[in-house]
Amino acid sequence: MSLDYYIFALYVFVLICVILIICRYLFAGVKRRSKLLDEKEEKILLTYRTIEEAMEEFSDRTDEIKSQIDQKLKKLTELTVLSEQIRQEQKPAAEEKATGEPETGEMQIAKKPARNQIAFQQLFNEITVKTENPYSSVRERVLALARPGKAYADIAKELKITQNEVELIVGINKTQRIDKTV
Repeated sequence: MSLDYYIFALYVFVLICVILIICRYLFAGVKRRSKLLDEKEEKILLTYRTIEEAMEEFSDRTDEIKSQIDQKLKKLTELTVLSEQIRQEQKPAAEEKATGEPETGEMQIAKKPARNQIAFQQLFNEITVKTENPYSSVRERVLALARPGKAYADIAKELKITQNEVELIVGINKTQRIDKTV
């Protein structure tokens, strides 16, 4: 075996080593990119889960409010029936007064509407629907705390929500402001 054979073998060996080093470097970059993409995907999935939880909470809250509204509507219906009864009871009293009959029956009827009016007032007081939206107040509080530059983690701890929710609210607010200026 000649010296040329050994030189050629050494050349092939060095060439293979260089190719392996280049491949390893390229695959290391791919691994880093893959790791970054996995981290971004995890953040997106976490944000998605947070949004799903918020939507479920919103759905539960709307169901609860709907049932409250249904109860209030039922009471309002009762109130309407009660007011119709009061109107019917006062109608004969007005007719008696016009005909000039004794006021004894009118006095009895006048006591019933007073009692019915109290019941009417109680039902009316129960039919107050809250217009305050708890979600908008949380949003407003997050934005108010974020304006002075407070850390998202501190805002999340103070309002007892996740940091992702804080980031989501602030991000949505920024995109809304951008959309309004465009």
